[in-house]
Amino acid sequence: SNILKNYELLDEYRYEYAKDDTKRRWNTYSQLLRISQSVDYAHLAMRSDKDKFEAELVEAQDEFAGELASLMTVVNNFSKYSDLSKTKEIAENVAGINEKLKNCVANAQLMNSRE
Repeated sequence: SNILKNYELLDEYRYEYAKDDTKRRWNTYSQLLRISQSVDYAHLAMRSDKDKFEAELVEAQDEFAGELASLMTVVNNFSKYSDLSKTKEIAENVAGINEKLKNCVANAQLMNSRE
């Protein structure tokens, strides 16, 4: 930084600093160190958060894949419905599955936006 360069120039000419100037100089050095440490800490925290987020995303994707496989099995079993006397029961089942499919579509969109 310019301040440190100015101090280096003064050092070259063996300038005698006042006590307050010496404190300011070392405060300048210490502030740079604190800023650097804060940046390093922020990078570590961000990396940790990113790793955690990625692990949660993978877990959510695995759960979603299981839900989707379950729904596919249920939908594939629709062909087994042949008893017309159970139409009300079948319609209720289909309505429930339709809601689950809507939820799956919403979850898929959410996961795609997170990736």
